[in-house]
Amino acid sequence: MITLLTDFGWQDGYVGVMKGVIWGINPNVQIVDLSHDIAPQDIDAAAFVLKISYPYFPKDTVHVVVVDPGVGSERQILGVKTEAGYFLAPDNGVLKYIFDELPRCQVISINQRRFFLSEVSQTFHGRDIFAPVAAHLSKGENFYNLGSPTKAFFKGTVWHPTRNKSSIEGRIIYVDRFGNLISNISKRLFDDVTKRRTFVIQVGKWQLEQVIGSFVQGGKEHFLAYFDSSGFLGFSFYGANAQQKTGLKVGEPVRVTVN
Repeated sequence: MITLLTDFGWQDGYVGVMKGVIWGINPNVQIVDLSHDIAPQDIDAAAFVLKISYPYFPKDTVHVVVVDPGVGSERQILGVKTEAGYFLAPDNGVLKYIFDELPRCQVISINQRRFFLSEVSQTFHGRDIFAPVAAHLSKGENFYNLGSPTKAFFKGTVWHPTRNKSSIEGRIIYVDRFGNLISNISKRLFDDVTKRRTFVIQVGKWQLEQVIGSFVQGGKEHFLAYFDSSGFLGFSFYGANAQQKTGLKVGEPVRVTVN
């Protein structure tokens, strides 16, 4: 199985061409479109979508990420082998959660041109390098034949929340299609610190004293806190776009204080 995660959108033929290349090499492989609606060049958003998605796939899946502002430059293309699957991505930090969560990984620089298309453009490595390499890997090619082992790559920066006995300091790390604001504070961490005690959540100018179980519990167009389907503390306006209503953005501090 191969997953595709890109910022190509659906207007042009880029995604379809990548699939054509893959099926030309391995016609039997299943391809899953993880998302092609990542905002152009938004590496952090792509990294988060990959983080919350890869655990649900078979362990031999090849995950291809093409959010690649540096295409055509000297940047490497990385191949990463982990216990959770294979990952192919530009060396730009988009795999930061993979390196953080799966540290026992093997990393290679993809450089064996015999696995590329015969002609490689400077602007469409998704078609000319990522797609054929993924296809060969899915067809059983030895991972280590695709490139050279490397330790010189950019791991990226993962924002981890900090905590003490009575507070958590986190931040907004993702905004979804509905405008919901997702923080890096997990439910497990939240429950461990609050321990069923009363609390105040501060984000921007808003203070919240409860986490609701579903959007409808918050009431029409009320700002609310909830835990998203991946277990992270998020913020929403029921029936409206929270980012547009609040002006809050990725990087905004989130503080939880136990009373």
